[in-house]
Amino acid sequence: MPEFKSLTLTSLSDTPKKITFRQVWTEASGKTGSDTFSGPEDGTLHTFQNSKNKASFTPAGTGHFVDEDGGVSDVKLALAPDNKTMTMTGTYKAKDGAEHHTRYVFDRVK
Repeated sequence: MPEFKSLTLTSLSDTPKKITFRQVWTEASGKTGSDTFSGPEDGTLHTFQNSKNKASFTPAGTGHFVDEDGGVSDVKLALAPDNKTMTMTGTYKAKDGAEHHTRYVFDRVK
C-alpha cells in the first residue's frame, strides 16, 4: 500500500442497499490516481471501477480490501456522533507478509 500525501473520499450514495464512493489520491512519490466503488453492504467482494482492486463492506461498518497486487486490508469505519468526521482504522498485509496499521480521518466539508 502506498504512503499517501493526500486522499479525498467523496460519498456519492449511501443507502441500505448500496454504497458508492469516489477516491482521489496523491502518493508521497507524487503519483496520482482515482477510483470508484459501488456495491451492496453485504460482505461480498466487488471490483472497483478503474482497477482490479476489490472491496466489501457490511452494515456493521467493517470493510475488506484486496489490492490487485495481492495485498489485503481489514478495516473498521466509525462515524463521529456529529456526522462531521469518519475514521477508518485497519491492518494492511502485503503479499510478501509485511504488515502495517493504518488510520485515516475524513472530514465532512459540505
